[in-house]
Amino acid sequence: MTIKQVTFISALVFAFIGQAQSEIAFPIEVGMKPESITKGFHDNYYVTVMNAKEPGDGELVEISKNGVKVFAKGFDEPKGIVYLNGNLYFSDVTRIWRVDKEGNASIFVDKTDFPETVLYLNDVSLDGKENGMYVADMGAAQYMRDANNDLWPLDSEEAKKIPELGRIYHVNLEGHITIKQDTSHLMLNPNGVGVDNDGNIMVGAFF
Repeated sequence: MTIKQVTFISALVFAFIGQAQSEIAFPIEVGMKPESITKGFHDNYYVTVMNAKEPGDGELVEISKNGVKVFAKGFDEPKGIVYLNGNLYFSDVTRIWRVDKEGNASIFVDKTDFPETVLYLNDVSLDGKENGMYVADMGAAQYMRDANNDLWPLDSEEAKKIPELGRIYHVNLEGHITIKQDTSHLMLNPNGVGVDNDGNIMVGAFF
């Protein structure tokens, strides 16, 4: 799930206080522009933090009963994150990283591994079968907003001109990538992705 403010992350981890008998005070600071959160190793929580969005300044932060610490670093714009098969996986613009229990990060899949050109990978979610994950490519996100950074009205001519480049991919545990939802005028800029109780892929998209 995508988190935009520190206060949202704080709310999500309140339940964690009782479980871990936390010795830290909430709300907590994890860095600039926290993005997504998941439970991972030892039932601790892990947050992707974009910081100033400068190349290499992104971090993966761990929240445990002992406090907050940087678990891994050196990323660009880390976003959606999942815990799967004993590793953490998260998107970072045009690649997906894998981080092990020691905090060692390696590129799981890169831009050239995708069957189509990826522009901006955002949310990542489990596929519901423990076989891999879904990842949303937002496509031509640079055309979504006007000069004031406001979204174009849905019925505007500018919105109608946004290229159909957004896709939903599936990545299995071996790193094989397939297109699960190809481009569509109904899904110009997919942002969030998940799976419902019946196994259907759910997408939150702009326009």
